[in-house]
Amino acid sequence: MKVLVLAPLVRIAMRLYLQSLLDDAKAAGAEVTVIAPSHVDVETDYPIVRIGGGGKLSTAWAQVNPLTFLRITWTMLRGRFDMLHVINGENRPLVVWAMLWARLLGMRGVVTIHDPLPHPCAKLEVATYKIGLLSRRLASELNIHDKAHVDIVADGSGRPIHVFPLPNLPKSFGRAETLRKAQEVLFFGRMEPYKGIDNFVELGLRMRGEARFTLAGKGKVPDTLLKTMAEHPDIFTVEHRHVTDEEMIAMMDRAKVALLPYHSATQSGVPPVAAARGTLPVGFAVGGLVNQLPALGGIAVPPGDLDALEAAVRVGLAMDETALQRLTEHPDPFKTAIARLYARPAFGVAPIAPVVIA
Repeated sequence: MKVLVLAPLVRIAMRLYLQSLLDDAKAAGAEVTVIAPSHVDVETDYPIVRIGGGGKLSTAWAQVNPLTFLRITWTMLRGRFDMLHVINGENRPLVVWAMLWARLLGMRGVVTIHDPLPHPCAKLEVATYKIGLLSRRLASELNIHDKAHVDIVADGSGRPIHVFPLPNLPKSFGRAETLRKAQEVLFFGRMEPYKGIDNFVELGLRMRGEARFTLAGKGKVPDTLLKTMAEHPDIFTVEHRHVTDEEMIAMMDRAKVALLPYHSATQSGVPPVAAARGTLPVGFAVGGLVNQLPALGGIAVPPGDLDALEAAVRVGLAMDETALQRLTEHPDPFKTAIARLYARPAFGVAPIAPVVIA
């Protein structure tokens, strides 16, 4: 199977996602070419067609630059690919362009949807949501990361919708044979209001003296909450900045609990990372977290119930390293899913009936 992977938005966790996809595609014997911004630093033998990148402005310009559209067209015309696979960023015009060419060239067009609905506070996502809907309509198949989103993306067309697992994002990082955990609760990721930063702070104040609460990541943290955390250095550690992959892994290796106190969510890359590093993922049962957290051995509690969230965090803090080690033993179904998605039909290009991968 010759696959063109279009990855217009690849930063932080999505870089690890792309790395996992390429590793597992190689194991499946697929021939892959990647189109991605110039700042993407995955380790692969596969060719990467660069479309510009770096900072936010240069990346945004690359996504509307006419040269980008020409580069995509030339790559697709020369490559004789069987499949175009878009991961994240389907709400960009260059994805619509690529999907149109996939149709013209008779390629399978697969869109992996990270956020079936835009987060209310993500203004660009809200503004470009209809572009994403057009990309989905042009696709021949869709991937979603949780069965809870099937009804959201189904449009009555009968196109295959694959429930596609998230990968074990940090599997390429080495791990000590013995876990060495601290009484620490980690709140990690891109900081946005919908992620419940207020809940994180309130829970830390409630549990003063029982654990250290660490906030790590760039983004929008209200000044009032930053001030509150600064006034309580005995409770909070604040790393309000870009956190490297290596730093994130070290934090996960140290913390007993990964906290997801989100007001809303689709799904998250944090729980699989946490479970793979022996950290109990705990959060509110919103969006795909309803299924995702318990599937990884974590705990999902009723949305907005801080008492239940506190009780779940206490469960994690009471676990010893032996119990937390069991979280790391969950299988990684992503490899199998990639192998199935990238399988070459026995005779030519065969129609694919709606299926669920997972």
